[in-house]
Amino acid sequence: MGNKNILIVDDDSSIAVSLSEYLQKEGFCTVTAISAQEGLEKITEDTEIVITDIMMPQMNGIDFLRRLRECSPQVKTIMVTGYPGIDTLLNAKKYGAVDYLKKPYNPGDVKLLIERLTQNKEIEDEKKKLLLASQTLFNRLKDQLSTYQISLYSGKEDNLNQMLKKISEEAPDVILIEINNPLAPKLLERNKKKGREGYPIVIVADESEFDQIRDMLFAYGADDCILFGDSPNKIEQVIERCLEESKERVEQERQNLKNKPESVSR
Repeated sequence: MGNKNILIVDDDSSIAVSLSEYLQKEGFCTVTAISAQEGLEKITEDTEIVITDIMMPQMNGIDFLRRLRECSPQVKTIMVTGYPGIDTLLNAKKYGAVDYLKKPYNPGDVKLLIERLTQNKEIEDEKKKLLLASQTLFNRLKDQLSTYQISLYSGKEDNLNQMLKKISEEAPDVILIEINNPLAPKLLERNKKKGREGYPIVIVADESEFDQIRDMLFAYGADDCILFGDSPNKIEQVIERCLEESKERVEQERQNLKNKPESVSR
């Protein structure tokens, strides 16, 4: 968790230095500034986290946060305040603060916050990597299976209605949905209820997501699963098998309806 580049901004130099020394002992790389303006001057491309006081002369923490967001939007910011009023917290959140600490604080609490931010960033980076992998896979499939209309949903849709509208417009032969898409369970449940009118749905996942894959297949009724490392031939076989099974289900339901005895009215 160490080796993170952290900027500490506080007009009380003793507080900034004390926290800096503690974090350095814990393995973090720190820089201090005793004003918001100095903090802006010390921001670099390597800065990952900023810990800043709110009540500072000349430029306060909120104005500093607004300026920081303009020049370095990727930096995570923790606000420090002795007066955590609602308006202050709302303004801090508005300009990108991810959390706050109330003075006086325990340096150990700062460390825990930094570790949590680091974990969250690693999760975000992994999601971005998986999203890129699924998009790369989808582009490959479009070229490989050009005879089929395939749609991929990887989490950009805001809600289920927006996704359903897109599906209706695209009218795909098969739907690929990234396993971490929060709308995946809802789409699968709705698709299951539609029976023969539903689309074949294939989950796109990483092999490490075994438990989620199992739930999607058995609890929610996905038709099959494609892994990011699967060969082109295997992927093609999965898609074609799903399409064939979908046709068979449609035909079976038609036969069931055809053979269903008509009710006799008296």
